[in-house]
Order: sequence, then structure tokens, then C-alpha cells
Amino acid sequence: LALGSTSSMAAGKKMKAKVSGSYEALIGYAKQASGFINTNAGTASTSYNTVDVKTDSEIHIKGSTKTDSGLAVAVKIELETDQTGGGIDHSYVTVGGGFGTLALGSTAAAAAIMAVQAPNTGALDIAGGDTNGWIVMPAGNATTVNQGMGYGGHDGAKVRWTSKAFSGFSVGGSYTPSWTNDNAMPANGGNGGTEKSTIDMGVKYAGKMGK
Repeated sequence: LALGSTSSMAAGKKMKAKVSGSYEALIGYAKQASGFINTNAGTASTSYNTVDVKTDSEIHIKGSTKTDSGLAVAVKIELETDQTGGGIDHSYVTVGGGFGTLALGSTAAAAAIMAVQAPNTGALDIAGGDTNGWIVMPAGNATTVNQGMGYGGHDGAKVRWTSKAFSGFSVGGSYTPSWTNDNAMPANGGNGGTEKSTIDMGVKYAGKMGK
């Protein structure tokens, strides 16, 4: 059974597309504690410059339409446009209706988009892991700087469903067959399995407190 778009779903208005994007450049100062970086002796030691310049730029292509049956269909493609780490970031289609919203493709997990976090202050996004580019992880430490913030984990190709809100509550879940974001069959079992798949779920409440 293959789930995808059909000609009957596409019947309706032509898709309206728009292009947008963002560009961010930072120059920063960070001095590492000697105990963090002096993990080797002699010439094998590594030192880090205290000043660095980093950029983060993207081009977003979005399209949306509504079918004759009333379903809202949308497509989003995010292009990473920095010299390092370029390529496709998110690339997915959503279908929305009375059942909620179904997403297919490379996108964030349900637990990630439903998470409620404190707003960021300053230039660095703590929840997004931007601090990892400025603070060196101590040797022997397996956690990341933003451990516990990246709910839902990977942006790999997945199927994701989120419900409409009812009495302030909404639920959602997603399944990622493989963290290797390609079209090969996921090898996630047996002695030779190299892949891992994930299932995540979330419940969210949004409402006013007090008068």
C-alpha cells in the first residue's frame, strides 16, 4: 500500500506558490576553559580561536491550494544556502481537513512542533543547538549543549499526524522509518541492520489562565 497524492486530490484550484527566505550573520567571542580542550598532550593538543563568524541562510518555497472536496494541500521546501551544510533541509507535503493535518516528507516530528518552550533571548537559539558551534564539548561528555530541548529528534522523511484542537487539547504522532534521509529501504533489523527508526507522540494544551 503506497500513500500519496492522487489526481482527485489535485482537482481544484491551481497551487499558489511564493518564495521567501532569511539571512543571519554573527560575529562572536567565546573563550574555552583549558580543562575542556586540553585532552591531549604535546603537539596533538587543539586550541580554538576566540573570535568566529557564522552565517545561517535559507530560501523557502511554499505552495498551497484547496481541492474540490475541501482538503487543504500545501508543499514546503527549505533550501540551505550557506557555503557549509548546504542542501535541502525540510521538504514535505501536508493535507489538512476535519481529521487534522497529515504530513509526508522530511520535516520535524510531531513532538517537536507541539513542544512549548520559553522564548529565546539574544542571538543564539538555545533550543536549536546553535550554542554547539561556540562551546566545545568536554572530553568524555556524551550529551549535547542543548540536551533535552530537541524533542522528537530527527528531520528525516516521516509520516506525521496532528489533530485539531478540542477544548484546548491537541494530540499528534509521527513515525520515521530511517534516520538516513534517502529512498533506500531501511535496514533496521537483524545482525546487519545499520538504521534506526523512531516513533514519537505528543499531547498539547493551550488555553488562558485566570480572568
